[in-house]
Amino acid sequence: MSTDESSGAPTSAAVITSTLTALAGASGHAPEAILVAAGAAALQPAFGRVCGWIGDVFSRGAANSGRSVEELIAVLDSSPEKQELYVRSIETARSASLETKRAAIASALAEGTASDAAAVRATDFLRIVADLDLAHVQALRIPSEPRSLPMRSAFLGANNFDPTDLGEVDPALRSSEERLLAVLRSHGLAEHATQVETFGPTTTAWHITTFGREVLARYAPFPSIEPSPT
Repeated sequence: MSTDESSGAPTSAAVITSTLTALAGASGHAPEAILVAAGAAALQPAFGRVCGWIGDVFSRGAANSGRSVEELIAVLDSSPEKQELYVRSIETARSASLETKRAAIASALAEGTASDAAAVRATDFLRIVADLDLAHVQALRIPSEPRSLPMRSAFLGANNFDPTDLGEVDPALRSSEERLLAVLRSHGLAEHATQVETFGPTTTAWHITTFGREVLARYAPFPSIEPSPT
């Protein structure tokens, strides 16, 4: 059984529900307490999934570091630098619905236990992971392989890409190319290569950076995303 399906997640969700209800009831407003209980009950499946995602990250992180979950948490609580990594891991994991994202978080979590300096690097990495959705990772994957599109290949070569290449390779990314690249460039994962003169308008070529390849390597195989209906 996967961590997502473990009994701990529903139990934690039930605790959250009962706590919210008790807090509302303590104020002396019974109707509000009933409404809070109803709302919390409706959200309980979501609470359960979030708890499951966090548990999955820490189970993977413990396995990657050769420790039990309890030992991993003890190490993460041993210094301010590791405590920051601990908190950042929880914050990032609670919205990591994709297994590949949880795998990346767990990888950083395990590596960050090596030393305080490693914890600082891992925390910085998790700030990037938190900002990358599946579409960003898909966009980063495309320039990690030699360019295979025939259009403008004589000008761009095998390692440089035109922004529109993203939508040509993966139709699901079409019309979002510039926004995706802006995020990748802001984190140093991709960069402008050069202004390329073509028979048409001048285009700005770009490529994946060494750091971009390092970040991409932390992600497990990830699913493709369905193209948006046209």
